Amino acid sequence: MTRFLGLGALFLGLSLSAAANAVSIGNVVPFEPASVTAPETLNRDGRIRAIVQAFVVRSWRVTGIDRESGHVDAEYPIRVHVARVRAMLEDGRVTFHYRPSKEIDHGWRVRRRETTHAGREQFLSSGTDVEGWYLADSPSGPNSTEMVHPKYLEWVQEVSRTLEGTFRLATLPGS
Repeated sequence: MTRFLGLGALFLGLSLSAAANAVSIGNVVPFEPASVTAPETLNRDGRIRAIVQAFVVRSWRVTGIDRESGHVDAEYPIRVHVARVRAMLEDGRVTFHYRPSKEIDHGWRVRRRETTHAGREQFLSSGTDVEGWYLADSPSGPNSTEMVHPKYLEWVQEVSRTLEGTFRLATLPGS
């Protein structure tokens, strides 16, 4: 019995150690939604229509359409949250961009810096959130990573997958 308790304690200790070393800041993940390639056979209006359909199928409210610049804004209200996103149609691809939302964790993962007494900047390695990283309101250099609540990323990925289907449907003969 003691042997099993010892193994359980060892497993719990290893699990906690792995969780402590994970590079995450609060409850956020990198915002890297998949882009979708638009079919060449579909004109610009058809592509915009397919984007709008994908949002509607996923229960997002379309809040703005700009056909000239090729973007569609939408929001997804759920409980106290309102997720907002912009789908951009550029060079035959649709990409998704975070828009300021309500009650959705979002920021930029950046290294915390300090200035030494000699005036040089160095990265802090202790006393910061996780391994010298923190969540900022704006990007700070090329190593900044946009971070967002995991559910937000999941909702946007659902729209992305649905858009692939609406593009396929729009290119079927007789559509």
